[in-house]
Amino acid sequence: MLSEHPQRSAFLKRAFRIVRSTGAPLHVNAHFSSLPGPQSFIHSCERILRRDRPAFISIMVADRALFAALDIVRRALGSLEFRGGVVEPCGSFCVVCGFLATVPAILLIQSERASNDAALHDAAPSYLADIRTDVVFSSGILSLSSVAGPVLWNANYFRHGRGTDELWKLLPPDKPVDAASLRRLRIAANEQAIAALAHSVRSGRRPPEQSPEHLLDVSRAWEKIGRLYC
Repeated sequence: MLSEHPQRSAFLKRAFRIVRSTGAPLHVNAHFSSLPGPQSFIHSCERILRRDRPAFISIMVADRALFAALDIVRRALGSLEFRGGVVEPCGSFCVVCGFLATVPAILLIQSERASNDAALHDAAPSYLADIRTDVVFSSGILSLSSVAGPVLWNANYFRHGRGTDELWKLLPPDKPVDAASLRRLRIAANEQAIAALAHSVRSGRRPPEQSPEHLLDVSRAWEKIGRLYC
């Protein structure tokens, strides 16, 4: 079974019980995580985590992409529990403060309620951002500018300002992407999701990002944050 995102945790629990009895796999297709920019961000964050710990996370996102943004962060950090929560309206955004995976976090979420705009349908031109994510480490800041990229590493000047290492660099893929190319990449990501499901059917193996732990982490965080600003 391949399900579109987002999905509530109650649905996922019921679905996992059903597929457990039948042996069929359940995947949720939050396909933005499979695009080249988010993939580079995820893998770069995994590498940095081997030597450094995150101190702060910021996310700017359209409300319809919140589940996908949390999926990206969960893949990058390896865990995702949202705690706390203070929400303030700020122009077209709701500002949500709390903790993601024990890391202090701030989310700027553009929503119909904050914008007072019922026309904010999926991919509406009124949206100001898709998914922008920054993870702050003691060694620097890793940034995903949008689902199209780029991914940028800014080294901490106060730690590296005396050396000869570059203080910032674009991470692969480091070439601009136009809208037509991004549409093709999104189609390829959806095809990849179908292929991953077929592989799970044949092999009986579930990829980590489709495990109950991963999907329920993302869904619960999405629900908790959504209850704060909806």
